[in-house]
Parts: sequence; C-alpha cells; structure tokens
Amino acid sequence: MIAIVGAGPSGSHLAYLLAKNGFKVQVFEEHSEVGRPVSCTGLVSEDIKEIVSVPSRLILNRIRNARIFSPSGKELKIQLAENLVLDRARFDLWLSEKAALAGAEYYLGTKFEGWTRAGRSFLLRMRDPKGRNSVFRADYVVGADGPLSAVAKEAGIYGRRSFYTAIQAEVPWNEKREIMFWLEQGGVSWIVPLGNGRALAGVAFEEGAARRFKTFCRNFGRKNLRRSSAALIPKFNPLQRLEKDRVFLVGDAAGQVKATTLGGIVPGMRSAVELSKSFNSIFGYTPRYMARVFPDLYSCLLVRRILDNCSNSELDSLVETLGRADLVKVLNGVSRDRMLSLGLKAISREPKLVGFCKRLFVKSSQKK
Repeated sequence: MIAIVGAGPSGSHLAYLLAKNGFKVQVFEEHSEVGRPVSCTGLVSEDIKEIVSVPSRLILNRIRNARIFSPSGKELKIQLAENLVLDRARFDLWLSEKAALAGAEYYLGTKFEGWTRAGRSFLLRMRDPKGRNSVFRADYVVGADGPLSAVAKEAGIYGRRSFYTAIQAEVPWNEKREIMFWLEQGGVSWIVPLGNGRALAGVAFEEGAARRFKTFCRNFGRKNLRRSSAALIPKFNPLQRLEKDRVFLVGDAAGQVKATTLGGIVPGMRSAVELSKSFNSIFGYTPRYMARVFPDLYSCLLVRRILDNCSNSELDSLVETLGRADLVKVLNGVSRDRMLSLGLKAISREPKLVGFCKRLFVKSSQKK
C-alpha cells in the first residue's frame, strides 16, 4: 500500500500513475473538497501537454504573448510557446477523479497526524473533521502536502526552508492574450488574463508582500478586487532531501518550484512521473529527478539569483538588451519551463549577457 498525503496536482497525478500500474494507493486530503481553496494563478506552459492531455473545458484562456517590465518601466515583448490558464479547482478535481477511476482510494477531510513504525510498515494516524482518529497501514508514504509538509517534518527531511508570500485577486481586465510580469528584487508581480473581462493580479515576495500588493492593485480600486487569496510558495532549495526510509516528497512539499515565475504545477507533476517510475525501476526517485527535473529548476534558481543581485539600473539594462529585435527572435517560442535552453540561446546571440553572470556571486552596491 502506498499512502499519499495531499490531493493537489502532484499527489493526484502520482496516485493515477501508480494505480493504473496496479499499485494499491490511498490519498489523504486535509480539506473536505479537492481543489479548494484555490491559491494559484493556474498558469502553465505548454510542457503540461507532455504530462497530461488537459480537457478544453478546464482551460480558461490560451496565451502566447508576454510583456516583461523592469523597475523603471522598460519593456520586453516576446511570443511564448502556448501558455494555458487552467481552472485550478476543476483541474485538481479532474486529476483526482482520474486517479479514483484508476483505483486510488480518496479520504477527504482527513488530516495527517503522524505515524508509528511497525517493522517496514507505517501506521498512519489520521484525524477527521469531527476529531475522530483512524489508523491506516502503508508500506510507503508520499508527502504531497504543500510547502509546510507535515510528512517531511515527521520523516526528518523538512530541512531549512524559506518562502515567498503570494497574494492575488481578480481584477477587471480587458486584454485577453497577454501575460504581464514585473521583474523586481526579491520577487515578482503579474497580471494573468482569465479571458472573461477579468484577470488575476498578484505579487510574491520574500518580504513586504502585503504592502507591495496594496500598491500594485491601487490602480484597480479596492472595490474591484474579488476573490483575493494568499499562500506560501517555497523557495527552491537544490539541497532539499527528497526521500528517506520509504518516505518520498513531491511538489511543493519538496520545494519543486521555478524560482523565476514561482510556478510549481509542471515541475511537481514531472517529479510525480519520475517517482512513479522509480517503483518499477532499479533507478531510484532522486537520481531520476536529478536527471529529468532538477536541471531546469536549478537554472531558474541561477536566474533568480542574478535578478535579486542586480540593481534597478542593471535590470533596466538587461530588459533593454533582451528587447533587441535579433534577441527577441531567439527567445520567441521558447517554453518558460526551459530556462536553461532559453539562457544558452540568448548568450550565444549576445555574449555581453555573460557579464550579468557576475551577479550570481556579487550583489550590486548600487541602491535599489
């Protein structure tokens, strides 16, 4: 029996892959409804198509254009490989229904409280909404339970973690086909069109997120903000341990989040694929993850370090350089999830970009 704690995209996709291959799977979700509460833009790159075939009814918008702004307002316009804006609540529910049809058992409103070891098995302690306790036996445990993963803590592999605070709300917005990002030290701001005269406007920062969100949304007017939400987003840690003694971590529980745009759906689900394969392979989860998922996550981390160590004037210069017509042609059509490929293509066309790599090691002495 494989117990998965958490029914987000990573947990449910893993449950589906394992169940369809004959494994007995139980999924425990703390909330009473899969996909709620929603605290994500639902924006994914076209790479999601390599993992699952998303039904059109779950897609709110399709976007190819992006505008990226520097602190002073310099602008880079590029055409992306197709991005999808998903209805996150319905997407999560669809993944869980697929897993259940494949044979996975779901227990909603069930909170993980810890375990006792019984030989090679785990006796999992669970609590329902009425406070009643239950015990479930499992041979393996997977933590897909978010950035504050209780499974990681119980297994002793939580490690040292830090987080971004993300806040977003629905706002009036008529532009349907263009994502907007603002580059800033210590975080990012965005507008993601939903395609129905509304958009998700949000910020994610290590510090001062509430203040920055208030400033960012001032132009929309407080009365126009709807469905605001807040969440913690883990900072990607390349040293994060992913497994120990038949316990595994996946998704936000493992910090598998792009440090550039802070998206975690695609890397988390990719990691779930590699974990599922490890159960039928001589190659374990960690080496598979390091070969297939880690490189792009690490390249995103390097880009984030450069951005955070640049002064505002350097960020202006970076956006201005990337906005050259010949470089825009190189960047057009590249997936946001392929940061390593994107960076190498840009540097091959403009070697001066190598100069920004010094910001991997030295923070600018200029004022922000």
